[in-house]
Amino acid sequence: MKYTSPELLVRINGAEGEEAEALYDQWDANERAARAYYAEIKARLPPKLVQFAETLCLHDAEWMGLNVSPSHDGNRLDVAAINVRQQHNIITLVYDLLEEPRWSGPEPASRIWSEEQVIWLYDEIGLLNDTTFTHEILLSNGKVLRLVFFQFNFSVSGTLSNIPRSALSA
Repeated sequence: MKYTSPELLVRINGAEGEEAEALYDQWDANERAARAYYAEIKARLPPKLVQFAETLCLHDAEWMGLNVSPSHDGNRLDVAAINVRQQHNIITLVYDLLEEPRWSGPEPASRIWSEEQVIWLYDEIGLLNDTTFTHEILLSNGKVLRLVFFQFNFSVSGTLSNIPRSALSA
């Protein structure tokens, strides 16, 4: 990840005093740079990716998993689907991949990462060229997922807890 690095989070977590202040300033500068980069590439991104980036914030969403499967027509590369739970919704992100998903991390010897309940911390959308995009996702277990894709879609649906009991018994 270019702007929200796991390494910086680890350093911030272990810092105190002036060092912590300097690292928070770096975090803020990185955040401003990420917003500027997004503004620069926004017009070149697929409309659904822009809609996702501007309507959903998945920070603290519960990671439910990544599934990679062959394309429906068998002629293209794999399709990746990510599911997360946020409040009473299941959000599904679907990517038509150009490369295999790539995992990195976690940062060694850091006590800030948790394996108990994995949550979505931060993500960054990138542009490799006019038809190739990236999405990097930092999870609470310290792992970073990098997806390289040419097409994107997402959906938001209610969980079973939102369906009235009367509808289930009919």
